[in-house]
Amino acid sequence: MSQSVSQTPDDHLLFWRMVEALDIPLAKAIRDDEVTPDRLSNMLSKCAHCRAPDYCALYLASRDGKARTPPSFCKNRASLEKLQALHPAD
Repeated sequence: MSQSVSQTPDDHLLFWRMVEALDIPLAKAIRDDEVTPDRLSNMLSKCAHCRAPDYCALYLASRDGKARTPPSFCKNRASLEKLQALHPAD
């Protein structure tokens, strides 16, 4: 049984755009072992299988690429909020 992926190739940057919009220093979090390769893979998979990529893109666009919190429908919301707490914006 194959899994379907909801996002198209044009949407593949939504995860990275969200991380950037939330001002999360993901590279630092990876270096500091706050995000393991398995956890990152899991987050990317959740994003790729999201049923609301259009809403995510609209969420980011409506905030000019900057957001204080992930949207309520984001499957990675808890993980992203934990990373935000570890790396508060200046």
